[in-house]
Amino acid sequence: MRERLTILGAGLFFALGVVIAFSVDAVTSHREHIAAAARETRGIASLVAEQTRQLFAAADQTLRTVIMVRHDWADDSARTAESGYRTLRAFEGSDFIARLLWTDATGKVQVTSEAEQPRPIEMATRPHFLFHVDRLGGGMYVSAPFRARLTGEWISVLTRRIDSDDDTFVGIAAAVVNAAYLSRMLERYHRASNATVTLFLRDGQYLARFPGGVEHLGQSRADGRLFREHVPFASSGTFQGPALPNGEQRIFSYQIVEQYPIVVAVSMPRAIALAGWYGRIRITGMVTALALLGAFLATSFIWRQAERLRRQERIAQQARLVAEHSSRSKSEFLAHMSHELRTPMNAVIGFTEMIRREVFGPVGSPKYQEYLRDIALSGQHLLHVVNNILDLAKVEAGKWEMEETETDLGELCQSTLQMVRERARSAGVGLMLAETGPTVSIRADRRLIHQILINLLTNGIKFTERGGRVALWWAINNDGGVALHVTDTGVGMSDEDRRSVLEPFGRGSAELARARHDTGLGLSICKQFVEMHGGRMEIDSALGKGTTVTVALPRERVILPAGHDVRAA
Repeated sequence: MRERLTILGAGLFFALGVVIAFSVDAVTSHREHIAAAARETRGIASLVAEQTRQLFAAADQTLRTVIMVRHDWADDSARTAESGYRTLRAFEGSDFIARLLWTDATGKVQVTSEAEQPRPIEMATRPHFLFHVDRLGGGMYVSAPFRARLTGEWISVLTRRIDSDDDTFVGIAAAVVNAAYLSRMLERYHRASNATVTLFLRDGQYLARFPGGVEHLGQSRADGRLFREHVPFASSGTFQGPALPNGEQRIFSYQIVEQYPIVVAVSMPRAIALAGWYGRIRITGMVTALALLGAFLATSFIWRQAERLRRQERIAQQARLVAEHSSRSKSEFLAHMSHELRTPMNAVIGFTEMIRREVFGPVGSPKYQEYLRDIALSGQHLLHVVNNILDLAKVEAGKWEMEETETDLGELCQSTLQMVRERARSAGVGLMLAETGPTVSIRADRRLIHQILINLLTNGIKFTERGGRVALWWAINNDGGVALHVTDTGVGMSDEDRRSVLEPFGRGSAELARARHDTGLGLSICKQFVEMHGGRMEIDSALGKGTTVTVALPRERVILPAGHDVRAA
């Protein structure tokens, strides 16, 4: 369960990290694009405001000059409308100004640059005339656009008050400007930025707009947020909101034209401002989707692999439990069979030996003596095999209980040699205890060490040809432990045989083992007994050159005589 939660948690953590990274990038990028659009609209508003200021300042200067010329014309006793026409024509020199004129105090046009004889136009009721009648020093007035009666074109009028020397109102000087000129000026900024650029009068009236300027002329946006919440309180600014009348979300920047009642407004749809952001989101969204898909597939793959490994582990665990149960059952069975197998075998051997010795009288034919000897030898061999199997079963079943005592190693080796000496003599093999080793005792199970030595010596005798020899000797190791060595001049073993003989029923060369009646249990039992004492058993052998088996017991099992200093052999 913990592994499953770990895998699932890692997958979810990675997915969450990817989603968070995508979200942070999306939010940050969104803010950056909005901020960039706001900077762009502010920059355009500032540029348009400056150009508009310069344009209207030039027109204002023209009106001031026209007023000065008008005074000179009025003082000329030979003045005529024709002379005034020629004078005004000289000051038209701008595409922005369509025509110039001046009126008298009643609003009647006196002179115009349009024709030598002006049309009878009355301006007494027009806002751009009425603004100056009672307003001394009112500055230049900019009218809202309106359609000209004769041409139908949208025009706006710029006017200034004309005063006499005693500041009496005597008329106005006017410059008629074409709204189309202002639209063309704004068009250049629109094409460069795709923004909507608008010129308003301070009262909210449209002065010019691009795109879609004509349909907005004559209308007012005095009720919009720009003139309700921003223009009255700051000369410039930026805000976001819906555009009228369609409600499209836009980014607005505005700038009041210095010295003139004109407001520049630049707006950009959020969709255009965020076009780059949408493209980025599509790419990062695809990358995020692929990363999430990869995380899902990786998590699923790891999950399936973990499930497979868990199933294999359960199967292996079950197989191991079955094998252990089977092995334990077998070992327990053999261990419990020790008495049932050994007792009748000992009886067969004992009675055979009694008959062979003719304890209760002669047997008869000498041939029976030969049969009895064969029966005794076979019975002893079988008992030896049974003892080895039962001992191995006890060890594997964990039923063997060690009985440790302090044992003199020299005495143990001598007594063991005596027990196998007759076997060596019968096999024609010399048996010897090498030059006396150091006096030392060991703390061990005497019966197990005795069995180890018997098995090693018996094996040495069994695999040594007549005339060969088997030697037993011991020495102290460099680490303070004791090593017992059994060396023979027998047939020897290959490297592969040396590895196999330490396993239960491993017999090395099969043909040779069968010829020598070897069961393959002796060395494996010795190894088990040595390891029960914390030691190790090593085999050094070569084919045709003999074998040396070393039993090394650890230092803690060695007991030296008091005050005795033994150098390592």
